[in-house]
Amino acid sequence: LLALIDEILDFSKIEAGKMELSAAPFALEDCIQSVIELLAPKAAEKRIEIAWAVDPRLPRLFLGDEMRVRQIVINLVGNAIKFPDKGGVLVTVSAGPEERPHTR
Repeated sequence: LLALIDEILDFSKIEAGKMELSAAPFALEDCIQSVIELLAPKAAEKRIEIAWAVDPRLPRLFLGDEMRVRQIVINLVGNAIKFPDKGGVLVTVSAGPEERPHTR
């Protein structure tokens, strides 16, 4: 219930343009791992595999709002677990697709 209230308050802050994000160093890999560990029992109940991978080329620390990043990842992974009846969920963190050289 408290999490729901927090989300409603966050939404109200966003709507009012008053959302404040913190800027502190955090380990993205640890953040992702904690979400996977939190949601693994839910995946196991549905007999869905869950795994994660972080691109080793990414920096160890990021500057940002770890709580907000964690909240976003929980929502995404939670939805990914909620809907399938079989299979698995793979969370992959990377810098994005590699750029291809432009040709003329």
